[in-house]
Amino acid sequence: MTARAARGLVTAQNADGGWGARPGRSSATEPTAMAVLALSAMASVAARSSVTRGVQWLRASQRPDGHWPVSTRVSEPSWATSLAAFALLKVDGDVGRLERAAGWLVGQRTAEPGWVVRIVHAIAPGAMTVRVNPTLRGWPWLAGTSGFVEPTAYALFALRMALREQPPAGLGLRIREAEEMLYDRMCPGGGWNYGNSYVLGEALSPFADVTALALIALQHRAGDARTRQSLERLPELMTAARSGLALALGTICLALHGADVTAWQGLLVRRFAETGFLGETRAVALGLIALASPRGIFRL
Repeated sequence: MTARAARGLVTAQNADGGWGARPGRSSATEPTAMAVLALSAMASVAARSSVTRGVQWLRASQRPDGHWPVSTRVSEPSWATSLAAFALLKVDGDVGRLERAAGWLVGQRTAEPGWVVRIVHAIAPGAMTVRVNPTLRGWPWLAGTSGFVEPTAYALFALRMALREQPPAGLGLRIREAEEMLYDRMCPGGGWNYGNSYVLGEALSPFADVTALALIALQHRAGDARTRQSLERLPELMTAARSGLALALGTICLALHGADVTAWQGLLVRRFAETGFLGETRAVALGLIALASPRGIFRL
């Protein structure tokens, strides 16, 4: 699978050096960052050339204040900032761009809950329609909106790396708050849904891909009982999932937490042979990482 997936990514690269969500789509930040990370684990000349062009695209796309837009067609600041900065540091050692992105991320504010929500949470949290702690901030998909699990996990990828360099003021506290936000959103019994664990009094079910992303972001909290509970539940979620994306992320997550993932890698290869992951750049890239460097690329 690794050779086929790598060839597919190289072939799917756009003339401008970026990748779209699928072959033929306009270049976007998230798939470009994922493709660059995946191909950096390959030794072929073609892969190296693609990485160089992808890095150039990412560099050219960063805005002066440190953020990255969604794509060449959508200019709003986005969650993809975290992935672009993370990829450039991992692949190219670009500390400067990571520091600018970290400064932008730390300065971001999610939509603020109203005073009624804060009062209800303080005196009767069980009465809330959406059962979350509104005082804990994560990161949104788009600037100024509500925080969600996935963009918060991506932000932690970048900010954990920034913590090693010259972090902006308040970064450590911001990381800790975001980690607690993830735990606050954890589903009963472990795992994560996209945003909340309860809505209208009903517990929501966790998903394998979101759970894996959260656990990758929380790899420094491996000793926490909540991390262990979710990690124990992840294989069950992966077994139920059909998507290559969920299987790839789950395999990477389990490997990072020290599990033997040989059987999962075999299943990943078979699933790719059946579906090709529908040609989705992010899924193919993560599948390649899960086989070629499951314990390396996303080590924070």
